[in-house]
Amino acid sequence: MRPLLALPLLLLPACDAGHLGNPLLLPVTGLATAAENASYNARRSRVSDLLAANQPAIITEALSTPGPALAALYQTAQIPPASQPAVLRDLAEISAAPAADWVERATVIAMVHSN
Repeated sequence: MRPLLALPLLLLPACDAGHLGNPLLLPVTGLATAAENASYNARRSRVSDLLAANQPAIITEALSTPGPALAALYQTAQIPPASQPAVLRDLAEISAAPAADWVERATVIAMVHSN
Protein backbone atom coordinates (compact mmCIF):
# COMPACT_ATOMS: atom_id res chain seq x y z
CA MET A 1 0.00 0.00 0.00
CA ARG A 2 2.83 2.41 0.79
CA PRO A 3 4.37 2.27 -2.70
CA LEU A 4 1.03 3.45 -4.14
CA LEU A 5 1.06 6.43 -1.79
CA ALA A 6 4.63 7.28 -2.71
CA LEU A 7 3.93 7.44 -6.44
CA PRO A 8 2.06 10.79 -6.32
CA LEU A 9 4.82 12.25 -4.19
CA LEU A 10 7.40 11.24 -6.79
CA LEU A 11 5.39 12.91 -9.56
CA LEU A 12 4.80 16.13 -7.61
CA PRO A 13 8.13 17.76 -8.57
CA ALA A 14 7.17 17.36 -12.23
CA CYS A 15 4.29 19.80 -11.70
CA ASP A 16 5.24 23.35 -12.53
CA ALA A 17 3.16 26.23 -11.20
CA GLY A 18 5.28 28.74 -13.16
CA HIS A 19 2.84 28.81 -16.07
CA LEU A 20 0.22 30.44 -13.84
CA GLY A 21 2.17 33.66 -13.49
CA ASN A 22 2.23 35.94 -10.49
CA PRO A 23 -0.92 35.26 -8.44
CA LEU A 24 -1.04 38.89 -7.33
CA LEU A 25 -1.46 39.97 -10.96
CA LEU A 26 -4.29 37.54 -11.75
CA PRO A 27 -7.08 40.10 -11.14
CA VAL A 28 -5.36 42.63 -13.42
CA THR A 29 -4.73 39.97 -16.06
CA GLY A 30 -8.35 38.86 -15.84
CA LEU A 31 -9.64 42.40 -16.31
CA ALA A 32 -7.31 42.99 -19.26
CA THR A 33 -8.42 39.74 -20.89
CA ALA A 34 -12.09 40.61 -20.36
CA ALA A 35 -11.59 44.04 -21.96
CA GLU A 36 -9.73 42.51 -24.91
CA ASN A 37 -12.45 39.88 -25.42
CA ALA A 38 -15.20 42.52 -25.27
CA SER A 39 -13.40 44.62 -27.89
CA TYR A 40 -12.91 41.60 -30.18
CA ASN A 41 -16.54 40.49 -29.80
CA ALA A 42 -17.82 43.98 -30.57
CA ARG A 43 -15.67 44.20 -33.72
CA ARG A 44 -16.73 40.68 -34.77
CA SER A 45 -20.39 41.68 -34.35
CA ARG A 46 -19.87 44.81 -36.48
CA VAL A 47 -18.17 42.74 -39.19
CA SER A 48 -20.96 40.14 -39.15
CA ASP A 49 -23.64 42.84 -39.37
CA LEU A 50 -21.84 44.53 -42.28
CA LEU A 51 -21.51 41.23 -44.13
CA ALA A 52 -25.18 40.38 -43.60
CA ALA A 53 -26.33 43.81 -44.80
CA ASN A 54 -24.04 43.87 -47.87
CA GLN A 55 -23.82 40.21 -48.85
CA PRO A 56 -24.80 40.56 -52.55
CA ALA A 57 -22.46 43.53 -53.11
CA ILE A 58 -19.54 41.86 -51.33
CA ILE A 59 -19.97 38.64 -53.31
CA THR A 60 -20.17 40.60 -56.58
CA GLU A 61 -17.07 42.65 -55.72
CA ALA A 62 -15.16 39.55 -54.58
CA LEU A 63 -15.87 37.87 -57.91
CA SER A 64 -15.16 40.91 -60.11
CA THR A 65 -13.78 44.32 -59.15
CA PRO A 66 -13.36 45.34 -55.50
CA GLY A 67 -15.46 48.37 -54.57
CA PRO A 68 -16.93 50.27 -51.64
CA ALA A 69 -18.52 47.24 -49.93
CA LEU A 70 -15.19 45.44 -49.70
CA ALA A 71 -13.47 48.66 -48.65
CA ALA A 72 -15.95 48.96 -45.78
CA LEU A 73 -15.27 45.34 -44.83
CA TYR A 74 -11.51 45.90 -44.86
CA GLN A 75 -11.88 48.97 -42.66
CA THR A 76 -14.39 47.47 -40.21
CA ALA A 77 -12.49 44.20 -39.82
CA GLN A 78 -9.12 46.02 -39.80
CA ILE A 79 -7.71 43.83 -42.59
CA PRO A 80 -4.22 44.96 -43.63
CA PRO A 81 -3.54 45.50 -47.36
CA ALA A 82 -1.19 42.49 -47.48
CA SER A 83 -4.06 40.17 -46.44
CA GLN A 84 -6.70 41.60 -48.77
CA PRO A 85 -5.93 39.32 -51.77
CA ALA A 86 -6.32 36.26 -49.53
CA VAL A 87 -9.65 37.59 -48.26
CA LEU A 88 -10.83 38.09 -51.86
CA ARG A 89 -9.80 34.55 -52.77
CA ASP A 90 -11.51 33.06 -49.70
CA LEU A 91 -14.71 35.06 -50.22
CA ALA A 92 -14.84 33.97 -53.87
CA GLU A 93 -14.53 30.34 -52.76
CA ILE A 94 -17.60 30.58 -50.50
CA SER A 95 -19.71 32.69 -52.89
CA ALA A 96 -22.11 29.80 -53.60
CA ALA A 97 -22.72 28.96 -49.92
CA PRO A 98 -26.26 29.39 -48.51
CA ALA A 99 -26.95 32.90 -47.16
CA ALA A 100 -26.99 32.06 -43.44
CA ASP A 101 -23.89 29.89 -43.73
CA TRP A 102 -22.12 32.45 -45.92
CA VAL A 103 -22.34 35.24 -43.33
CA GLU A 104 -20.74 33.10 -40.61
CA ARG A 105 -18.03 31.76 -42.90
CA ALA A 106 -17.26 35.23 -44.28
CA THR A 107 -17.09 36.60 -40.73
CA VAL A 108 -14.54 33.95 -39.80
CA ILE A 109 -12.52 34.73 -42.93
CA ALA A 110 -12.49 38.47 -42.15
CA MET A 111 -11.57 38.00 -38.50
CA VAL A 112 -8.79 35.49 -39.26
CA HIS A 113 -7.16 37.96 -41.64
CA SER A 114 -7.68 41.00 -39.41
CA ASN A 115 -5.12 42.68 -37.17
